[in-house]
Formats: sequence, structure tokens, C-alpha cells
Amino acid sequence: MNKNLPWILLKYQLVILLVMLVLSYILFKNVDVLLSVLCGSLIAALPVYLYGYIVFSKGLVVKPKLALLLHQKAMLLKFVLNLILFVLVILIFRHCNYMFLFTSYIITQAVIWLILLKK
Repeated sequence: MNKNLPWILLKYQLVILLVMLVLSYILFKNVDVLLSVLCGSLIAALPVYLYGYIVFSKGLVVKPKLALLLHQKAMLLKFVLNLILFVLVILIFRHCNYMFLFTSYIITQAVIWLILLKK
């Protein structure tokens, strides 16, 4: 496991987020679109970091049962955090542009998977 992977992942996510924000501003000049893009990207990224923290907080685990337990716990909490973040955005952000929210979520998820597959 590459110890720099979280920083590489963060770097690519920030670059993609900035590109999405700049393109959204140039094309639409709408604050709601910009906030929707930001929220979608954060909803995708934050649960991944929670997962990584839970799974690797004890270092590399040698026992398969413990590794599986940490993975299952992290996946459940990742799902719950995703759900909570989506609900919060929907309830709080009344003028959310859902097309941009979900598009930026999907693009950020794709970047996460591409980086993980590449490494």
C-alpha cells in the first residue's frame, strides 16, 4: 500500500473539483450551481476518507477476521454518512441543482476509483 495514496487522491480530487467549479462558473455564473457542485464532490469524498481512517487506523492488519470486521464497519459507516450528507443537502440547500449535485458526485467517485485502480 502506497502511504502517499491519500494525498495523491486528495490532490486529484481537488484538481477535479476546481475544474468543475471553474467550468460551472464560466458556463452558468450561478451560485446555486457552484454550491451544488461543491456539495456533490464533498459528499463523494468525505465518506471515502472515513472509510480509510477506520480501516487503516490500526495500521495494516494481519488477521483476516479483523480486516474483514474493520472493512464491514467502515462500509456501513460510509453508507450511513453518504445518506446523511445527501439528506442534509436536500433539507438545508433549498435551491440545490440536483443535476449538478449528482454529476459532481459521480465524477468525484470516478476519480476515486480510477486512482485506486491505477495504484
